[in-house]
Parts: sequence; C-alpha cells; structure tokens
Amino acid sequence: MDVKCHHCGALHWMAEKLTNSSLINPKFGTCCLQGKVLLPLLREPPIAFREFFDGTNAESVSFRTYIREYNAANAFTSLGCKLDTRALKGRGPRPFSIHGELRHLTGGVLPAPWTERRAVYSQLYIYDPAFALFVRGERNPELNMNVLQTIQNAMLQFNVFYTKYRQAYAILDQMSPIDQNIRVSLQYNKSTDIRRYNLPTADEIAVIVPEITYKETGVRDIILHLRENNGLKQISECHPAYLPLHYVLLFPFGELGWSPTMRQWDAVTQTYTKTKLSQMEYYSYRIFERTEEYSTILRAGKLFQEFLVDAWEATEQSKLAWLKFNQPTLRSDQYSCIADMTNADLNPGDRGNPVILPYSHTGSGRHMHEIYQDSMAITRFHHHPDIFLTMTANPNWPEIRNALISNQSVTDRPDLVARVFELKRKALMKEIKEKKVFDTVVSHVYTIEFQKRGLPHMHALIFLKDSEKIRTADMVDRFVSAEFPDEKNDPILFDAVSKCMVHGPCGERDPGAACMSKGKCTKGYPNKYTDTTTLDEGGYPSYRCRRDVIKVTVRNNKKAYNIDVVPYNPHLSRMFNCHINVEICAGIRAVKYIKKYIHKWGDRATMVLREHDEIQQYIDARYIGPPEVVWRLLEYHLHEEYPDVQRLAVHLQNKQRVVYNARKSMNSVIRTTQEHKTTLMGYFEYYDKNPTAPTYTYKKFQQHFV
Repeated sequence: MDVKCHHCGALHWMAEKLTNSSLINPKFGTCCLQGKVLLPLLREPPIAFREFFDGTNAESVSFRTYIREYNAANAFTSLGCKLDTRALKGRGPRPFSIHGELRHLTGGVLPAPWTERRAVYSQLYIYDPAFALFVRGERNPELNMNVLQTIQNAMLQFNVFYTKYRQAYAILDQMSPIDQNIRVSLQYNKSTDIRRYNLPTADEIAVIVPEITYKETGVRDIILHLRENNGLKQISECHPAYLPLHYVLLFPFGELGWSPTMRQWDAVTQTYTKTKLSQMEYYSYRIFERTEEYSTILRAGKLFQEFLVDAWEATEQSKLAWLKFNQPTLRSDQYSCIADMTNADLNPGDRGNPVILPYSHTGSGRHMHEIYQDSMAITRFHHHPDIFLTMTANPNWPEIRNALISNQSVTDRPDLVARVFELKRKALMKEIKEKKVFDTVVSHVYTIEFQKRGLPHMHALIFLKDSEKIRTADMVDRFVSAEFPDEKNDPILFDAVSKCMVHGPCGERDPGAACMSKGKCTKGYPNKYTDTTTLDEGGYPSYRCRRDVIKVTVRNNKKAYNIDVVPYNPHLSRMFNCHINVEICAGIRAVKYIKKYIHKWGDRATMVLREHDEIQQYIDARYIGPPEVVWRLLEYHLHEEYPDVQRLAVHLQNKQRVVYNARKSMNSVIRTTQEHKTTLMGYFEYYDKNPTAPTYTYKKFQQHFV
C-alpha cells in the first residue's frame, strides 16, 4: 500500500486504481472522489495521547486494550445501543457489533440532588477534577489511574467543549432559581464559512438561552437542562458535534464532524461547489491512511470498530429518515383501486399510512426478493449453475499484515480486511471469467456476506457454456480436489490447503467442536473414503478421497486426513491462499437450496410484526459489524449478477401497480397513473400497432427488441 492519491494523499494499492486510469498516472475514487472531497487533516494529538497510541509500556498497553472504556469514561455523551450478544462458535476475538439502532444521548448538566457520585459523562466536567477522577476510577476499576489522569488533564486543557459545558452550567445555575425549566442550547451556526471544518469557535458552537417560543430543530441544536430529571435527549447524527462529544480520544481538541452545510470541492476552479458533501463521502475520506496525517482514528483499535459502526448507522439513519419523511411520494396501489377512490370521492392520502422500505434500499426485504427472482431467471435461462463457490477472507494475507501500523493486529483494521478482500474478489472473478479456470463462463451471480466475527466471504454461482457443462466424474476431477496435495511436488498448495481447507477435525477426534450437534457434524464431516469420484442422480458429486498415509498436523496439534479436506480448486487455492470451497452442481436438484443459501443476506433477527412499518422493522432486525460497514461506506457491490435481468410486469387488466404522490390532488394522480405503461401493456401495444412483426412470447420479446 504505497501508491498515493494525487488529490488527497490517501495510500492505496495499485490494484485499487480506477479502470480508466493508467499505471503511470493512477486515479482513485473511493478516498476523495478524485478531488471532490476536501477536508482538513486531523490535528496532531497531544503528546501524551501519541505516546499511548505508539508506546509499549504498561500504561500504553492498558490504553489500547481498554480504549473503548477510557473513551466512555471521559466522553461528554453516552452511546445508546444494543450490543450483539449472539454466541460465537470457533476461534477469534469478538468484534464490536450492534443489533438495532444506535443513538448518542445527553442528560442534565448535573445529576439529581444528593447523587453527585452518580454523575456521568458531561456531568463530571462540572465538578472538581479530583472528584471527577475519583468517580471515574471507582466506576472503572480495570482502568489505570495514571492513564485516566492524563486523559482528563488533556480534556481540561485542550477540548473546547469543556469550556462550552462549563459556560452552559454557569447560565443554568444562575437562572434556575427564576425558572426551574430553563434550558440552554449548544447551537451550530450554519451560516459560518463552509471552508472552516476544524475547531469549533464561539461563532460556530454558541451557548444560547432560547426564547420561550423556541422550537427545537433536532439538527443544529443540543438542548441542555440543569438536572437530569428532564430525561435524556438524543443528539442528531447531523449535528457537527455528534462525533467529538463522544469520541474524545479520536478528536481530543473537539474538532467538528460532518454537517449538512458541507459542500464538495472543485479541484479545477479551487472553489466549493453547490453539491452537498454526503455523510458517506465524509466518513470514507476519514478511514484512509495518509503519510501527512497522524490518524488517531486508524490507531484506535476497538474504538475504531465502534467509530465505523457509528458512522454507518448515522449514514443509513439519514437515508431511512428521508425515506420515512417522503413516504407519500412512495405510495403504490393498483390502478383499479385508485379509480375506486375517485368514485368514492376520496383523496390520495385517505388509504392509510403504511411505511414502506423500497427495494432500492440495499438489504431491505423487497430488495432481497427482487435479486432472488433475478438469479432464478438466470438459472431458468441457463438451466442450472455448474459451480458453487465460497471464498472467505484470510486475515493473514501479506497485503493486510504489511499495512498494519505498529502495535496493531488484524482485528484492529477492518478497513484493510474489506479493501484487500475486494481486490482478491476482483482477481478471482477475473481468473474465472477471463482466464477460464472452469472453461467458458456465460453467467454468474455472487453475494457478499459477513461472518459473525466479521470476515467477509463471497458465495458465487458460475454458469458454464452448454457444450462445456460438467457431466462426468472425469470433468469433476479436472476442476475439484478433496485430498491433500503432495507436499514435495507442490509445497505452496500444500501449505494453503493445510491452513485454509481443512474442516475441524471434528467427530470423535473433537466432540466439542463448534460444528458438532447431537454427536454429529452439521457440515457432514468427516467425508467417506472413496477411490473414485461419482455423481448421483440428483447431481451431487462424491469426490475422490483416497485412503492415504498422509497425516497433517493442523490447529490445536490435531491430525487431519483426506476425509477432512474441503473440496477446492488447486489453481485458485494456490493463487489466493485462502478458503475457497468449490462444489460441483451437475443437476437441477441443488438449485433451490443453493439459491436460498446465497441470498439469505446478512444477519437479521426474527421480528414479530405488529404494525406495517418496514423501516422500523428493518432497523430493529439488523446487525452491523465493522468490515460490513467499510464495505458499504466504500460502496463495494454486495450483489452482482451477469447478464442483467429485465424485470417484466405481469397483471390483469387495470390491475397494474402504479406509484403516485399522495400529497398531490386526485386529478393529478389519475393523470399520472393513466400515462403509466407497464412492460406488459407495452408488449400488447407493440403487436397491436405492428401485427405483421415477428412473433415472440412475452418472455423472449425483450431479448430481440430491447
């Protein structure tokens, strides 16, 4: 990772360059949109913080190990979320993952009377520093007191929000005897020069006393009361203080985060444009390493994981809020129902207010249904898939290891894992499609998912040319092996298989393995010994697995044999050195199972549906982890299918579905729906106007006329 973006200085691998750029003049889009995103570099942290991030003494180790706890102990706002508590099988640390919604909350400037020792978050900055340090240490006995003291001193000396909260307390304390319900506002002045995105000043974040008629905006203002008996207030993800008030170790000076007033940059004219800078573009910029910048974000380990999840939640929450606010423009109904509304003298908005999450939102139920139907259409056209392939990221890839900063492990950098996996995925698909590892590919479908421990993996279906489809055992042996290779003849492949393609061992050799249930392996291992490959009537192969004297020592010093090897393609395993399971689908029986398997999408909880609010149901059911966040922030594809599928409408007369704006008048809605034509209506209309045209069925019409 040594190629710089000449616009923002972000470090890339050459393989990340845009396809329309050259090796001599590489261009990159994920970091700054080729110069359209211009943000100031993060400020150099206080010297003490830098020593904590880079040092090797006991205090530095404690700081990095418990960095989330140190941050929470000194933050101004709390993090409201439900952590992912699902049981994880196998090995490896648990990443920071949430279930449902995430919020930043703030309470009263002071706790309830006579409960000073219960003071939390910003309340501790009002009290004497010695007392605040005592409370923090008492509440977090696992933390080092010297580290807590150093962090607190830095906050009092450098962080501008300490001054703002003290100022707010002074105003509230002075006026509370007159009005017990008095409140103040940390208000962001959006008219401030958009070029200044660094430290908040008195002009940008001002402590004001709202008028009696004041109405909360929810975006620019943070409302504070004197006592916490007024309840917790949620801070909008659109407020520029959303990040610095909670992530005090990442922004020790209180540097402002994203706000709706930010604009994109024109590198040619050297001016800001009228195009708004999105949250996704802001966060994508921040998660790239630059040699000119000391990034506290990328060095924060577990706190970086939390930051990433928070960033995506804030980004997606803004999108979902827009969809919820614009529900009237997403209203859909049958044409006949709209006509009935006209006859009944009803308005467009009188048919209730369901909340719809459209299929255009990636990961929604409607989106999953659409891409499942698309892939089934591809299967119908090409009869059945020939290869079912699963690829999982290898955290020990040298590209990842070499890019780590000192004192880091792979789990500290989910950004590197996601970026390298995308590069490997592209290279794998190039080998399959262009270099014809499995002969001529005519179609493919893949879906990206993320394990509970965070590693990304790809499920892919490969369709081969009809004349080259796999129909015999010899053809299976040509592409797939389920045995250990010879270590002397092919040491690279042997190393890859022994480290990445061995299941377990489980069964009698390890009854407590994660895959075991009721005394049996849920994955069907170990395999049975067989001297030849065979195909059953349903198209499921039984791979050659000869009884050999080869014994390989794998994890936990257990012995593995050929019966423990997961089927693989020798060329791909040798080239990519990761888990790439290759299965042959020689019959139609396997299609339905495989299709549902690869389209089950990311982790979701089972919900009880009480009201028709698809957005809230989506929020309540989702799980979000760091590598998936990076994947989405960088806008990598979660699903791809080739060739493209044209979706055809099927309906009875006057039963076609139309989308309309419920805020419009009924006459306007009727006019819009009458002008709308579905693909089926267009098909009949074409032959009505061209009766002598070549006749094609509705299904085949698109292949000849589109």
